[in-house]
Amino acid sequence: MKLYLFATLLLALALSPATAYAYIDPGSASLFATLLIGALAGAAMAVRTYWSRLRSFFGRGQNKMQQGEEDSEQD
Repeated sequence: MKLYLFATLLLALALSPATAYAYIDPGSASLFATLLIGALAGAAMAVRTYWSRLRSFFGRGQNKMQQGEEDSEQD
């Protein structure tokens, strides 16, 4: 299997041109900036949505059910 992958890679490199006449459009930068901003906004919303679960997972907070049980035990 490794020999097959190596042969495929070697063939692809042998058939690729020595010079690539490529052009990156100036609008590509705005596409990548929009992608980055969207990913950051999505991550922020995910953290905001699951904030209580994250706090309880890392041990910084108690969920409401545990707080209610402790209050009823004290009475």
